[in-house]
Amino acid sequence: MHFPHLHLRCMPQRYVVAIELFLILMGCYMLRFSLSYAIPKMTKVEEAEKDPKACPFRDNATRQEEERENEFHWTAAQQGFIHAGCLFYGYIATQLVGGILADLFNHKVVLMSGFITSVLCVLLTPAVTILFDFIGLILIRVILGLAQGITYCSMFTATMYWAPINERALIGSLIFTGVHIGNIINGLLTGYLLVNFEWQLVFYFYGIVSAFIAILFIFTTYTYPDQFPGLSEKEKAIFEEHKKNIEKKAGRKKIPFKAILSNIHVWAIVIAAFGDDWAMYTQVVYLPSYLKRVQHIPIDKVGYYMGAAFLLLWIYAMVTSPIADCLISKKILSISMARKIYYLIAAAGPSFAFLLIALGGCSEITSVIGLLVGYPVLGMFYPSVQVNALDLSPNFAGTIGSIGNCGGCVAGLIVPQLIGFITPNNFLSEWRIAFLITSGMIMATGVLYFLMASGEVQEFDKYGQDEEK
Repeated sequence: MHFPHLHLRCMPQRYVVAIELFLILMGCYMLRFSLSYAIPKMTKVEEAEKDPKACPFRDNATRQEEERENEFHWTAAQQGFIHAGCLFYGYIATQLVGGILADLFNHKVVLMSGFITSVLCVLLTPAVTILFDFIGLILIRVILGLAQGITYCSMFTATMYWAPINERALIGSLIFTGVHIGNIINGLLTGYLLVNFEWQLVFYFYGIVSAFIAILFIFTTYTYPDQFPGLSEKEKAIFEEHKKNIEKKAGRKKIPFKAILSNIHVWAIVIAAFGDDWAMYTQVVYLPSYLKRVQHIPIDKVGYYMGAAFLLLWIYAMVTSPIADCLISKKILSISMARKIYYLIAAAGPSFAFLLIALGGCSEITSVIGLLVGYPVLGMFYPSVQVNALDLSPNFAGTIGSIGNCGGCVAGLIVPQLIGFITPNNFLSEWRIAFLITSGMIMATGVLYFLMASGEVQEFDKYGQDEEK
């Protein structure tokens, strides 16, 4: 069956598909983290003591907004669980499932099943929360996590087919930085929506936008490059060469789990993903609440700061990605050394940012400097760790990507529980401890990845080929 494919004569088809995959991840993160901005309008921190060293309110309007009655009454621990904890119980459950299904079967079908389920979950969030309160929201977030685990991990397989090896850092970064464009839109738009409308509109808006992205992808893309009817002769030659490095996996039933799980370079990816996601979840899930509730910065202004930080992160990723490809192609750096150096720098940036925020106290300027100068350096994660699974094994990239992403899932489970435990009262001193721990944790993963990582194809990549011959 031939779809009315999207073919832009001014752009190679691999970049058209990369942009569409980018839009899916953008939609995923709009759906996932819009709650982080909405929850301060939905509820306050119940059962909290008054901070004797609290930051002063910046104006009467901010004071009145924070003291108004909220629709729901949830404690800090409950809010931490809602924010990310319950989502990641679902998310971690489908990490391997998503990658394995994408490696063995049609990755486009796997990808879309997860994304469409995500859209439905977010559209139903307001009704379920109003009807069933805390329990209802937990259940819908768990299902959302299940769906997004499948979506994200199947992205590794899709990227493997559409990203030739000499463009892997650039195309991989283009696709996976969609998460931060989703965060940018969340930051810039959600604050405006919350100031001017009820919180329910946030979920309806992002659900409808993501539904349009799903429709676009379903009817304008193909699973494999050789199925596409409009490839130029030049691009056909590129993909013919690329096919020598991979094989179609439809129908293959064997994955070398033992070899993969015992490989130190795979565990380097797990550790780095743990550090990256610890930074991101602290930033996306908790920093908006900290800036609003502790530093008393208006929510729309918080959104602008967050959006600017993620925009700079995206720019950082897109600027440094072709530099990585160039350094590798000119043999200035090996693939291994490029990946190692890039993530070490990527970890140092947000580590510095959270250290600055922790020591800055009530200073809005210090927090903004950390956000806009230190945090965006994390963009170098994308041309390093995010494409490292494709380096180690083109034939099992989905499975390795899924295993690596489990490190991020573990961070997603730990961060809400730890920060909820450390900050039960939203005291400034409590948040200082939380941010100092975050700073040290991120830097530690950067050092460990540098010591353990590799960019060489591993022996297990050939698993099963001799039997097929």
